[in-house]
Amino acid sequence: MLEIGMTAVPKTADPRELWNFQHFLVAQCMYQTLVRVSESGRLVSDLAKRWEVDQAGMTYTFELNEKAVFHDGSGVTASDVAFSLARHFWPGSPSVVQNHLKSVMSGTDNLKDGTLPSGIKVLNEHSLQLTLIHPYPPMLYVLAMPGFSVVSKKHATSPTKKWIGSGPMNGNFDSTKGTWSLHAFDRYAGSKPKTNGIHIRGISGYPEIETLIKDKALDVIIGAPVSEVMEAKQFPGYNVTRTNSLFYNHLFYNNRQPLFKNSEFRRDLGHLIQSIAKKPASVTSFITYEPYYIPRGVMPGSYYQRTDIDITPDEFGKKWAHLTKGKKLHVVVLKNAYSQRMLDDFEAAIKKTGLDLQFDRIAVGEYFDILKNDKYDIITGLYVGNFPDPDGFLDPLMETSKARFGVIPSRDLFTAIEKVRYVTPAEKRLEEYSRILRSFEDNWYLVPLYRISVPIIHNAQLSIPDTSFRYEAELWNMFWSD
Repeated sequence: MLEIGMTAVPKTADPRELWNFQHFLVAQCMYQTLVRVSESGRLVSDLAKRWEVDQAGMTYTFELNEKAVFHDGSGVTASDVAFSLARHFWPGSPSVVQNHLKSVMSGTDNLKDGTLPSGIKVLNEHSLQLTLIHPYPPMLYVLAMPGFSVVSKKHATSPTKKWIGSGPMNGNFDSTKGTWSLHAFDRYAGSKPKTNGIHIRGISGYPEIETLIKDKALDVIIGAPVSEVMEAKQFPGYNVTRTNSLFYNHLFYNNRQPLFKNSEFRRDLGHLIQSIAKKPASVTSFITYEPYYIPRGVMPGSYYQRTDIDITPDEFGKKWAHLTKGKKLHVVVLKNAYSQRMLDDFEAAIKKTGLDLQFDRIAVGEYFDILKNDKYDIITGLYVGNFPDPDGFLDPLMETSKARFGVIPSRDLFTAIEKVRYVTPAEKRLEEYSRILRSFEDNWYLVPLYRISVPIIHNAQLSIPDTSFRYEAELWNMFWSD
C-alpha cells in the first residue's frame, strides 16, 4: 500500500466537480476517458479501442473496448460515455472544463437537464459519434482530460447517487477522516496497475511535511509548496522529482481599479515586477522565469521572443508620482508560490515607489474568497494547462469562467481567437494564435512571470512515470524498484 500525502484532497469522486490538478490525479486512478496521454506524451486508446475522423475533421466515431467494465462488474456502454460528457453542459454544472467542449461541439447551448446535445449520438451499445461545429485539432487532447472521465450512468442517476468508474483502481472516500483508499481493480481492461493499493491523506504543508518524512509515514508527497521544497539531500531516503507540467504562475491586475485604466502605467509596473522576478535569488530549480502567458513548448518559437525592459523603483516612482500620490495598492500573493526572497524584494520595491501598499501573503484557504469577490488590485494566478495547445490555457482569461483570474477585458481577445480557432493546417493556426496573444499581452492586463515545475517528494525506492505535458505522474503507475 502506497501512502500518499496531498495538500488538496478531493472530497467527491464526481469528475464534474473536480478542479485541482491533485483532484485529477485521483480521478485518473478511478476512471477512464475515451483516450489518454501515454508516458511518452502520445495519444493512445483508453475506453475507445479505435476511432475515426471524417475527411472534414468534424465527426469523430469511437468504438469502445467491449472488455471495459465498471467496478460493479457491469459493462461500459456508449450511453455511459454520452451521459458523462453531456452532464458538463447541463444547467448549474460546476464543471471547470466544460468550456473546452462547449465551444466546439454542436448543440451544447441551452441544454435541458438530462438531455444530450445534438453533437453526441449513440450509434449502438459500444459506438458513439461526436460532431463538432468546425474542425478542431486539439479535440482528442480535450477528451483525454480527467475532467471528462466516464462514470456509470446507472449509479449516477440512482437515488443513492454513486460515482462508479472503470479505471485501474476502485476508490472509497472516508468523509470522517478525509482520506481515500484505492485498490487495484482486477478486471481493468488496460495494463495492470503497478501498485496494489494507495492510501491518500491530506497534509497542511510545512512543517508537517518535514515531520512525516522524518517519521517515514508517507511514501509520496504531492503539492508541497515550491518555495519550501529543499534539495533531496535534506530528506534522507527521499528524492524530489521535478515534473514537467504545463503550470504557470502569473500576476493578474484588477483592471476595474482606476490605477489600471492607464495602459502605460500597467506596462511600467509590469516591467518593474519582472525586473525583480528574474533575479537569480528569485528563481529556484522549480520556479523558472518565463515572461509570457503560455509556457514554453506550446507555441511557435517566435511567440517567445521578448525584450526585457528593466525599470527601477525610483524611476517608476518619479514617472508616476502624479498618478500614485495618496493611492493605495492592494497586492495579494500566495505565500508559498514564490521564493521568499522574491516576495521580500517585491514588497520593498513597491514601497520604494511611494505607493501606499497593502501586501498580503496568504494561504490557499483564504485565496478563493478574495479572488471571487475581487478584493484586490493585483493577485496571484496559478494554472495548469489542460493540454499542450493554447486553448488549454485560455479559460482563466474568460470573463465568465469559473477559473477566472484578475478582472480583465477579454471579449475582443476571444472574438479574435474565434476567427482563427479552426484554421488549418495546425502550424498556421498556431501562428495566428501567437499573433493575437502577443497583441493581447502588449495591453499588460496581467504580468507573466513563471513556469512552475511541480515537485513530487518520494521514497528513493519508488519509480515515478514520465511527466511531460500532463498534470503530473499517474499515481497507479508508480512502483517500487527492486
